[in-house]
Parts: sequence; structure tokens; C-alpha cells
Amino acid sequence: MAGSRRGLRVFIWVEDYYARDFILALLGRLNLTGPRPLVKSAKGRGDLINRLGRTALDVLVAWGYDKLIAVVDGHGDPEGTARACMRQVPGHLRSRVHLIVFTWSIEEWVCVGLCLPLAGQRPLDVLLKHERRRKGAWVRDRDVKRWLASYASRPNLAKLEQNALFKRFLTALEDCPQGARAS
Repeated sequence: MAGSRRGLRVFIWVEDYYARDFILALLGRLNLTGPRPLVKSAKGRGDLINRLGRTALDVLVAWGYDKLIAVVDGHGDPEGTARACMRQVPGHLRSRVHLIVFTWSIEEWVCVGLCLPLAGQRPLDVLLKHERRRKGAWVRDRDVKRWLASYASRPNLAKLEQNALFKRFLTALEDCPQGARAS
């Protein structure tokens, strides 16, 4: 019975520091009940991919977490990125590792939530154009990355929940008692 056993613990591992803050802020908006998942940064896409197997062992075996959710940018090749990630994970842990791989980058969720059409463009470029229209030509792509956490308060969650990848993220969270969404 789910009520009689201890709650499952979730570890979310993201590609970089800015994505970590964005996910933390987004989790705050989702009305989660119970303890929040632990969110840590891999400090780079290469580190996340190359260290995923070791991190899965540490997090799931040594630290006693029940699930690891890895959030990684696909940079135009989400299938290849997913294959590279899962090759690193030991076979006996693969059922407990959930990958959220964006086609390009985590800015996809911001664009979807702000109803900004991607039209085959990179999400960072779309967001950069949007911010330049709002604030001026001085805005650079690194500014948009730096502001990522502040975007978590702006997207329309109802619109975002229609996104297939965001649905997968919510499902991965909802499989766990602390990720159950409040009604």
C-alpha cells in the first residue's frame, strides 16, 4: 500500500546552474505536496551526459533516492542525446532514471508558456528576439540564460501543461507521493 510505506525520494539533475534555478522556481508554482525533489546542477551538458551513470549509482544506490530525473538540452538531436545518456546508466538502474531531453534547450518551456511560436528556430533565439523587443537591442543571449529563473513566474501553466515533454516531466514527478499535485 502506498500509504504504509515511506514516501519516494526524487533527485532532479539538470544541465546547468540557470536551469537548476528555473526548475526550482517552476516546482514552486506547481503546488506540489510533501517534500520537494532535490535539484542539482551538473555544471554542463558534457558533465551530465558523461557522469550520468556514476550519478545514478550515487543517487539511487548510495544516497537512497528512489528516482533520478535528468533534464538535458538536445541541441537539435534529442534522440542521440537520450541514447548517449542511457548508455551511461547501468542496466539495473534504467527503470529508475527518467530523461527529459529537449529538442534544443530548456527555453522551449518558456517559449511554450509565453505562447511564443518556435517556427523551426532555436528557443533561445526566439526568447532573445522577444526580450530585445521588450527591453532593447542591448540584450544578449547570456542575459536571457541568466534571467531563466525569473521566467518561471511568467509562463501560462495551463499552456505549458499541454506540452508533451512537460507532461512527461509532470508524470515523472506524479509517480512519487511528494510529487502528487494538489487538487
